[in-house]
Amino acid sequence: MRGVIQVSDYIAIVNGNRDAQLVAKHYTTAAGVRIPLERAQKLVHILPKAVNLWIDSGMDALHQGAGMSASYAKYITELDQGNALLRDGLAGQCDKTTVELFVKGLLKNCASLNPKWISIPQVPYDIAKPKGRKKLNKQFIEATSKWQSANSQNAKYMLPVILHQLAAVDKKQQWRNDIIKCIEQSRKNCQVDGIWVVNSALEDERGSQPNQVTRFPGLIAFHEELRASLPRNTRVVAGPYWAMNLVLWARQLVDNPVIGVATGYRYYISGGETRPPAERVVVAPLLRRVKVTTDLKTWLQKSERVLASVATPAGVIPGMSRSFAQAASDLGALSRKIDRLRGNIAHEQVAIFYKNWLDGLETIGQPMRALALRQQFSEAHVVGSILDDLPKGNQAHQAGKLAQQFMLSCL
Repeated sequence: MRGVIQVSDYIAIVNGNRDAQLVAKHYTTAAGVRIPLERAQKLVHILPKAVNLWIDSGMDALHQGAGMSASYAKYITELDQGNALLRDGLAGQCDKTTVELFVKGLLKNCASLNPKWISIPQVPYDIAKPKGRKKLNKQFIEATSKWQSANSQNAKYMLPVILHQLAAVDKKQQWRNDIIKCIEQSRKNCQVDGIWVVNSALEDERGSQPNQVTRFPGLIAFHEELRASLPRNTRVVAGPYWAMNLVLWARQLVDNPVIGVATGYRYYISGGETRPPAERVVVAPLLRRVKVTTDLKTWLQKSERVLASVATPAGVIPGMSRSFAQAASDLGALSRKIDRLRGNIAHEQVAIFYKNWLDGLETIGQPMRALALRQQFSEAHVVGSILDDLPKGNQAHQAGKLAQQFMLSCL
């Protein structure tokens, strides 16, 4: 075991060198760090030695089918029976022995890194065409159980519950029940220490009306039902998202929020073609990221003046004078350095903000954490409500829109 010290609740997702370097610099108190097996050998040496590793085999990549990147397909085919899994796995047409041989090699490679957790191989749930995937996931569970019985080790096992359709949590009770039933069956057939839930289709920074009306409430309802179905000692982790992971954690529906590191505040299914992320920075008074555009500096300067004008003598809303003054100061400071916030410097600005946000929330006792988070979003919403719309390129163009949506999800 690489480490036993767990100071914070959050678990960081590391996909590349930049992520690993930011974790080593800013996220050393993480409860764990999830890294993909495909790149683990290149990343492990960058991470703090005491960190608890979570090795994910990345078999959700089978979902990509013909869209899988050549490098990821090579990673899978180099494993015993990998060609068969690529060809027939998603359709549920692999026999038991083939899957067992594949899982044996896969989990052996995971275990060789002495992790605290290993992801049980699973493909994303498909509520429209579930049959072949259900069969393969069941075979993966049975093969993992056989591996667990034959190998004495310290690692524990995470069950991935990866949803790739927005409708999976869109207030459709039948689908939620079916997914929870699959989870219960998996727990009966395999040793499961924790359950990792993420919806790869959910962009909680988008600010869309369906997010507020159906998707956020549906996600919360799913986690409420999942938590009620599990023994109390079963770990549940969720994310990455920008803030819904924090909402679920503050509401005590998950034990560990899974977080991105400067980028990656949405989960992308393994094995796809990668593309550089859009350049974004955090606007702290709004508790959100915004795209770095040519108009952003002008918007920040104007917003600083607006907030400064309402901060004195009493502000436009009772009790908000201090918040407006602080927000004006924060926006002014950001506008003066915005020209330098590019590339890794911008990434670090986001990473530092997010870490400080997490640290602040962890100092608040669990019974009051959801209320405190709601208050933070409420202030961000009020601040944003008196500002002009953000520059073009931001999906939630109203400055306080995201904070409002998250605020409504907190209680």
